[in-house]
Parts: sequence; C-alpha cells; structure tokens
Amino acid sequence: MRFHPKRCKHYTLCSLAMFLLCGLIACRQTADIDQEPLSTAASSPVRKEDSSVTIYFATYAAAVDTFKSLAEEFHDLNPDIRVEVSAMQDYVTGGLSYEEHLYRTVTTADTGLWWIDHTATRYGLVKDLSAFIGADAGFDPEDFYPATLDAFHWDGGIWALPYVIATGLISYDKQAFADAGLPYPQTRWTQADFLRTAQQLTIREEGGTVRYGFVDLLNADLESFILSQVGSLHDPETGLPALDREEVAQAVRWYTDLALVDGVMPDPSADMGESNFRLVQAGRAAMWSTTLGATYGTEMQVSDIGFVPFPEADWPANAAYSNGYFMSSGTDYPQESWRWLNFLTRHRVEIWDDVLPARRSVAEQTQYWAQFEPEEAAAAQYAAERLSFTMRSEADDNLTKALSRIFKEGESIETALAEAQEAALAQYAQWAQATPRAVRIAPRELASEAETPTVTFAPPFYLMRPTDWVSIAEAFNREHSDMRVKIVNRDADAVDCMVEPVPLMQNTGAPAQFLNVQPLFDRETDSSLAGIPAHFQDALHYQGALWGVPFQAQAYIIYYNRELFDAAGEPYPQPGWTLDGFLATAQRLTRGSGDAQQWGYLPQNAPAEDLRVFLAVQGVALWDADGRPRFDAPEVVTAIARYTDLAIKHRVMPVFAQDFADYQYATSQHQKALISQGQVAMWSNYTGQQYGVAGVRAGMAPLPVNQHGHGTAVFRYEGLFVASETPHREVCWAWFRALSSEAELIEGIPARVNLLDSPSLQSRLGEETVATYRAVLEYDPLPALSLSEVAQIRWLYEAVGEILTGASPEGALGNAQQQTQ
Repeated sequence: MRFHPKRCKHYTLCSLAMFLLCGLIACRQTADIDQEPLSTAASSPVRKEDSSVTIYFATYAAAVDTFKSLAEEFHDLNPDIRVEVSAMQDYVTGGLSYEEHLYRTVTTADTGLWWIDHTATRYGLVKDLSAFIGADAGFDPEDFYPATLDAFHWDGGIWALPYVIATGLISYDKQAFADAGLPYPQTRWTQADFLRTAQQLTIREEGGTVRYGFVDLLNADLESFILSQVGSLHDPETGLPALDREEVAQAVRWYTDLALVDGVMPDPSADMGESNFRLVQAGRAAMWSTTLGATYGTEMQVSDIGFVPFPEADWPANAAYSNGYFMSSGTDYPQESWRWLNFLTRHRVEIWDDVLPARRSVAEQTQYWAQFEPEEAAAAQYAAERLSFTMRSEADDNLTKALSRIFKEGESIETALAEAQEAALAQYAQWAQATPRAVRIAPRELASEAETPTVTFAPPFYLMRPTDWVSIAEAFNREHSDMRVKIVNRDADAVDCMVEPVPLMQNTGAPAQFLNVQPLFDRETDSSLAGIPAHFQDALHYQGALWGVPFQAQAYIIYYNRELFDAAGEPYPQPGWTLDGFLATAQRLTRGSGDAQQWGYLPQNAPAEDLRVFLAVQGVALWDADGRPRFDAPEVVTAIARYTDLAIKHRVMPVFAQDFADYQYATSQHQKALISQGQVAMWSNYTGQQYGVAGVRAGMAPLPVNQHGHGTAVFRYEGLFVASETPHREVCWAWFRALSSEAELIEGIPARVNLLDSPSLQSRLGEETVATYRAVLEYDPLPALSLSEVAQIRWLYEAVGEILTGASPEGALGNAQQQTQ
C-alpha cells in the first residue's frame, strides 16, 4: 500500500464516490424551485459562423484545460467539427435543485460530463444514446468493463457513456490476520466466509470493542452487500420498486446484523465516516471497505495492507461509481456530438487520481494497472470484471433512509422496509407524471477573445463552490462585449485582480503588489463605500490610501450540535444570550466521563484566540493607553480565572494547556474527532467551518454578550484587489462593480450588508445563519495585535497554560507580567 501525505490533506476515501454522487444526493436536499423553463438567449454560447460546426462541452472547472487539449486533437481528426470547452458548476448549491442546474447546462452546451440519473432522463434533459451505439460499428461495447454501460441503462435507454470508475475493494490489516492465525482472504470468498472472518478478528474487552472485524468506510452497504444478494430493488416485469420482498429483508438483516447483532462492525451511518476513519487510522479495524488507490495520511498505524474484492453472493458485489458523458436533448448537432463523446471514451482524462478508465483498451494503452502494487492491482482487476453499480432511484434512496432508521432509531426491518416501499411507490408515481421540459440551445455572438481586453481573476482559494465564479464571469462576458474576465487559480503565472485576505497593514506596511483604488472610487457617481461597515473599510485603509474593495469577512462565532440540544430539551442559543447564559447552557449539556465524556463547550480554533475574545467581551484590556502590558491587573486576573474555570471548576471544557502558546495540529484533529463523534455540544470557530465537521447537524449563534449587551468578535477580512502591474485596471474595476451585487458568491459575512436581504442568499444560508450574521455585525471588532503585542502576549498564553495545570492565576500572571519588562 502506498501512502501519499501530499495528496492526503485529510482522509478522502469516500470523497470521490460522494463527489460522483453529489449531483443526486446533495441536490435532493435542496428545496424545490419553480419549474418554468428559463430563458436561454442571454446565457448561451456562440455558434461560430464558418465552414465547421461548433459544439459545446461543459465539464468540471479542474478539467477544462485537459478537455481543451483533447478538443484540439479531436478537431485535427475531424476538421468539420470544433469543440468549445467551458466550466460548469461542480456542486449544486445556492438553492438550485439538481434538475434545474442540469437544465441550465443542457440549454447552454451540446455535451457534458456530470452525474446523470433518473431525474435527468424523466424530464427529458439528455438524449438516449442507444441508437448511436447501435449504428456505430466502431464503438465496441465489449471494450467497456462489464456493467459500466448498464450503469446508465434504464427506462429503455442508455443515457450517458461512462467516464471512469471508482472501484471498491476490501482492505485488510495483514498483521491482524497473522496475530489471529488466519489466512488472508482470497478472491471468490463468500459472505459467509467474510462474516466468519470478521467475527474471528473482532476483539472485545470490558467497556467496549478494541478492534472491529470490519468498518464500512465506503458505505458500500447497498451495492456490495444487499444488491449482491437480491440483484435489483425493482420488479423485473413492472419496473416498480419492490423493497418489501422477503429476500430484501433477509439481505438487509444480514448487513445490519453485522453491527446490531454480531458486533463486528460499528454503525456505518453514525457520522459519514469521520470517526470510522479514525478507527482505521488507529489500527482498530481488521478489514474495511475502500476505493482503489485510497491513501490514509501520515497518522496511519497499519503498515502492511492487503487487498481483496468484496465477498461474493448471487450477483456482482464490488461497489462502483461513475459519472458520464451526456448529450443535451436540445442539441442541433447530434451526430457531431456523438463523434465527440465516442472520442472521449477512448482517452484517459485524470480529474481524480487512481480512477479506472471505463474502457479496457484505455487502461491497457495508458498502463493504468502498472501504478499499483501487484497485489492491489490483481484484486482490483478481478473486481473490475464483477462491478455493482447503482444509479440512485426512488428505491435506492428510500432503502438508504430505511437503513439509517434501523441503525439509529431501532426500527424493525419489516416496518422500515414497508415505509420505504410506500415512499418509493409514491415517488415513482410522481415521476410517472413528470412533464419533459423543452430544451433548446440558443447561440449568441461574442467578441473574439484575442481582440478583447482580458483580465485574469483569482477567487478565494478555500471555495466551497469554485465554479460559481466561472458562471458569473461568463455572464459578465456576455453582457460586456468590449471586455472579458477569465477565472484562474491564485498561483497562475499572471493575475490581474483577486480576492485575498486583507493584510494587517499596521504590521506589514502598504502592500506594494496592490493598486490604490481610492481614485477609482472618487470618480464614481453611483458606486461608493456607503453601506459597508466602518471596520471593513478601516482594514483596507492605510496612509490615506484604499488598497482594495471590502468584499466579505469570516467571523468568530459559536456552533452547536442540534441533536444534543434536542436530546437534552435545551433551547437553541439565540442572539443576545449572555456569558452567564452560555455557562449555564454548557453546564447542562456536560455529562458522562472518561472517553465517553460529552463536553458543553470546546474552542475548536486555537484556544489563545478564544481566550482573547472572552476577555474582550468582559471589557478587559490587556494593555494600557500607552501600550504597556497589564497582565497582572486585578480585573485581568479575575477575567482569566473566569475563563480557565470553564475547564478547572465547571469542567465543561477539555483542557488543552500546552496549546495556548503553540497550537498543535494533533490537538485540532482530536478536537474535530470529538465534535464529529457527538461529544461536544458547543464549539467556537470561524464562519464556514461547520462544513469541516462530518455527520454533525450543526447550528450557529453569535458569541455571547456581557450583562450590558456588549459583544466582541474577531473578523478576518477579505478584499477585492487590483494588481499594481495590470494593464487592464478598468476591466478589473468594471468586474468589481458587477461583483458588488452578486450574493451567490458570498461565503461569509458580506461587506455590503444589504446583500443579507437577498432572497437567494437567505435561502442558501438559512434564517439562523442570517440572524447570526446580522447580530455579529453589531459587535465590536477585536483589534489585531501589533508586532510588539504579539511578542508580549506569548507570556500571557504560557501563564494560562500553567493555570490550567494547577498554578494560581495571581502567581502565573504576575510572572508573565515580569517577563514583559
């Protein structure tokens, strides 16, 4: 097994599978929207008027350049066809359903690469490719790995061509097998073999399970363990969902018994894999589901890993996932589009590492299997001939929900499947009444890029929704025939304008790389800083110049676990809650002991920053008016003792004494694990960070205020900057003016506060988040530390660490004050 720490910022075994599934799973969690067809005239690309046909291809932003190169190669082979490649939105967010997002794509592009499911086909958004396959003698369906073409085969059609395959496997700890005196599992092993092996490998001691025989990290329950026993969740004659059959109940019982009866597997639905991954990393899993080529980070304790296909039953058992190349039902060039899609299936396009090309010939030509260790490659090659795909339908979705109820709520299998069957039939009936939508690709002329002033723009590097920016830029380009914006990464060779964290100019001085935009503001009659909070503006002002346009900020706030609050009958935190209310809430939600301790509060970010915020809320100044430290002042000692008592006296907060002076990465991982395992009721961090805690239904509230209603928050500002060397500052400025009204791009607290009134932003964020943002905007910003203060406050942090380990506040803070002299 090969470990690649550079590739493994965090464990992402299921990331590819979930990413491929996001077109279905994530979108179906969004609200339904108006189904009236959108006007496409203003959002469609150009048809070039020359001797060739131009077709359009939409794909993930990360793959645009690769597909552009393939388009050039394709044009050399097919001079009569040109392919224009553009980025589409990778994730469905911003209130758009999967169907609506795909509709917008198929009305602007003839072809594309994305997740295609029953929604896409029942609304008539993509073409059935069966006739093209049947008429193309050179297509050779047998060249595809078994079942891959069938992955997109339903309702009498084939709706996409498979792009790549994420191949599931079982990984196992060879040392665990050796210690148990067991032979390694082999291909063709059965589910009975698997269960017997898992039972022999599970180690229990008083108080819990030391090692599980199996951890379903991939959530391969449906594909590899249930469908392998029943084949299909639909009636073969009617096509209707058939979840209430006895054989389905038996397969579900076999799988759920792994956790609920046999105890060889932890509940796989508990937290979307976060704590289960920790079990694998810590060597507490003898076997686990995985994908081909998965890596596990530098903290992985298992050094010798083996691989085997999933255990076999009556049908193929190896979980596999794929997205596909599709053709818009509105294309005017179906034959040309088919030639392009067929061409693409014969090339390996690496958007994600290690995924298997759908065609055997491509895998052979690119020596795909040579990159893996022989044992891993052999297991995966065997699995590739026995793949189990499921394109999620109403039957699959409702069975997944039934499994969750069985695990989490203890609902009986018969009841859960009966409810699932009823819900699936209702959804099926609704689909049967679906009205196909009219799809038309309307061309519109654009100026040639070579003749147009073009600026490169780098959005924030941490984006949750990276290609929203691409969509907005394309709309801007359509509306401005005399200028163009191109979205690039921050590390591109040349960037004309960008979103950047605002530098702390009191410590770093004027940013020479940025342009002073004050003159650009001064000449405007309809563009100003009005409505932007003063502290947002102050962050960008320095020495009489304005070095950027305030864009948004991330603020320090409180998150909370809704399920823990609900279980305790505790009301959710609300804006205006006080420090006393915060403590009382934390005390009521602290319970248990030892490894199972539930904490009322945890500062997930560096605790030193948390300390400064809580001191500021109490009105404590750590420096006097002349800038001299006052760490041993009576009110400072009292306020710090009040904070450290959260851990020492009230025991509502875990102790991280050593992390005040030097925050440890290992601590951050431990904190995140506690939160994801449901052991923390409230935690503090910056806005946007709830997305980093898997499996937790998190709420949001502002930091508590003092008895006078005074609140303080840390703001991390971000601005729109123009590079000082750009030759196209006017284009950047026009682009910035357009961005000022784009609520869809906001991933924090908007500098233009009126954007919080935007219905689209409110829909995407939710009422609670908007209320939190409005409350935080009324708080005083915590001043940033100067360079001298940074050097001095380290002594304070070391003193707080000493207090947490038993020192008296007066003594420790007195020593800290002396060290600053």
